[in-house]
Amino acid sequence: MPRKYTTKLGSRSYGSPYTVEALTKAVRQVKSGRMSVRKASRSYKIPHGTLFNKVHGIHNRRTGGQHRLSPEAENRLLATIDLLCTWKVPLTGLDIRLLVKDYLDRAGVHDSRFRNSCPGEDRLKSFICRHKLTQRLADNVKTARAEIDATGISEYFDELEQTVAGIPPTNIYNYDETNVTDDPGSTAIVCRRGLKRVERKERLITRKVASV
Repeated sequence: MPRKYTTKLGSRSYGSPYTVEALTKAVRQVKSGRMSVRKASRSYKIPHGTLFNKVHGIHNRRTGGQHRLSPEAENRLLATIDLLCTWKVPLTGLDIRLLVKDYLDRAGVHDSRFRNSCPGEDRLKSFICRHKLTQRLADNVKTARAEIDATGISEYFDELEQTVAGIPPTNIYNYDETNVTDDPGSTAIVCRRGLKRVERKERLITRKVASV
């Protein structure tokens, strides 16, 4: 989880004692001329300065630190993460950070909060939490196994039928690889929650990833 900073005594509170619906109704009442800013402020229990700014389009940004990527860019990044998971080349946390760095460098954007334009671990964790993603270990699969198709499966069973022909069923044992491990090392990747299985090719083929 991202770091949780402790609020200092006497500092500004960013919590809103009013709802978004109440603010929307108050702004609508003022703009329609049915209420003044001061009257709407008292009726909907919204600070006068806040309501005045919303009516006149002042300070429309969210409170606290601003996101470096636009909502459109973040949605494209999410689509890239999903697509690469289906290709069995899921992105690690470092991959995502470097992908954002490449995007910012090519856009000519410099953010003093990022060292060398590369977001840190806290920014990555905030992105994962905000979009309900998760970090988990991927299951390694061989490239040949990952690319097998229906024809290959049919050929396997045809060959298996010839191999076991004439062998009594009592001499055939079902054996899995539960206690036989040749895992070269699992890698923590980033993906959406709820996926039953996320696979990763053991030998990754270098390919040019479309930038966000």
